Amino acid sequence: MEWMWFLVGLLAGGGGVWAVLAHRLGTCSRERAQAQRDAALQRAASMVLEASEARLRHLIDVVPAAFFLTNLHGECLLVNQHWRVLTGLPDEVSIGHGWIAAIHPEDLPRVTSGMGDPSRAGQPFEDTYRVQRPDGAVSWVRTHAVPLADADGTLNGYAGFSVDITALIEAHEAIKTLRGLIPICASCKKIRDDGGYWNQLEQYLSTHTDAQFSHGLCPSCLESAFSDEES
Repeated sequence: MEWMWFLVGLLAGGGGVWAVLAHRLGTCSRERAQAQRDAALQRAASMVLEASEARLRHLIDVVPAAFFLTNLHGECLLVNQHWRVLTGLPDEVSIGHGWIAAIHPEDLPRVTSGMGDPSRAGQPFEDTYRVQRPDGAVSWVRTHAVPLADADGTLNGYAGFSVDITALIEAHEAIKTLRGLIPICASCKKIRDDGGYWNQLEQYLSTHTDAQFSHGLCPSCLESAFSDEES
């Protein structure tokens, strides 16, 4: 006996829409129809998987931070668009151990020991360090990474993200400068800057802070000014 077989399935679409997949297997024997049905199911499953991977890739790319995925050996498996912008490295360079090229040489030993230390396996990783682009530009990042495990609890890598905190670090450095020892003339009250030049107090503060000044006379100076004119 020959059979007319159809394979009907549902595929998830964007926005919660479902599409019906109907595949005619033709008129054939039961065994052949079974084989064609299995092949069609595999193709349908492959289509669903590809669609899911494309959606996951899109979600990762729009994360407002540099996302990365590694295995337990510290080899990078996946990065997103923000990582490419932050580091200046394309995927083919970052994958594997190529991501190391993005870490500032002075911070590299600490970062690699933290991510690759077997004694820390299964523990979250957090650190602040510098990222250096191929053009020499340096950025400060704060990185958070969490361990990933299979369904049976076996650890298989880390997923993490790095946030650019350069502006925060620079602002903190500026605040520390004003909190430190400021050389000021005891007579004219000018302040010496890092270049050795003496600046008026308001000029120095305007350069190192967002403060703005309006000029006037205090009561004592006002009285002194009028006394001088009368005399």
